Amino acid sequence: MRIGICQTDIFFEDKERNLNAAEKYIKAVSDSKVRLALFPEMSMTGFTMKPECFYEDEKGRTYSVMAKLASKYNIYIGYGYISRKNSGYYNTYVIIDNLGKIICSYDKIHPFTYAGEDRVYEKGSSLSFCQIDDITVCPLICYDLRFPELFIKASKKADLITVAANFGGPRDGHWQVLLKARAIENQTYIAGINRAGEDVSTYYMGHSMAVSPKGDVISMAGEKEDIIIADIDKEEEYEYRKKFPVRNDFRPEIYKNL
Repeated sequence: MRIGICQTDIFFEDKERNLNAAEKYIKAVSDSKVRLALFPEMSMTGFTMKPECFYEDEKGRTYSVMAKLASKYNIYIGYGYISRKNSGYYNTYVIIDNLGKIICSYDKIHPFTYAGEDRVYEKGSSLSFCQIDDITVCPLICYDLRFPELFIKASKKADLITVAANFGGPRDGHWQVLLKARAIENQTYIAGINRAGEDVSTYYMGHSMAVSPKGDVISMAGEKEDIIIADIDKEEEYEYRKKFPVRNDFRPEIYKNL
């Protein structure tokens, strides 16, 4: 399965402007025969701390636009938005199919406390998976990248784990190392979808990348707006796991008692 990582320069808190720009990315990856197009965390607002101003229903404005683009270009799309459930706000990422149907919805389990995200967003409590052709996909979000236990759990089902992010430039080294580490540890494809540009609080270095189960970088973006393409090969993934069966040596029953 071919994926297209759309490293956008998000117009901060300007949803309509970002929605208007989305089609150029979708068209570009569609022209490259991409099956799944992926956008960064909070795709159409940036990393805002004003969820009360930008939240949407599951099938709100962002969904409406992306569903039309999915159908128009016959492509699956992953994007982030702010949802509201039981009077709480969530940093949410969804994947829709090529007919515009929501097939996966994930609420960020680890809000970024260092930036105060936990003060305005609730914590998610479950993983979400979807099937695209023969590939099982699990979307995670930004700060989740620092918690390897989450990836161990996700990789029990997932062939591809995506990490949509607004990962700040000062921690660029962490971003690159952790994406590779999560792939190596779990022998799973990892796709990191970061944004570029800057907002009111920091700058973003981009460097979105797709990493193989061996930890090799398949493709990597620069520091500005960019699109990168990667092919996810399930047979190659499972053959590598068979040849080097690290996963068989996990001992979770021991770890929990240490």
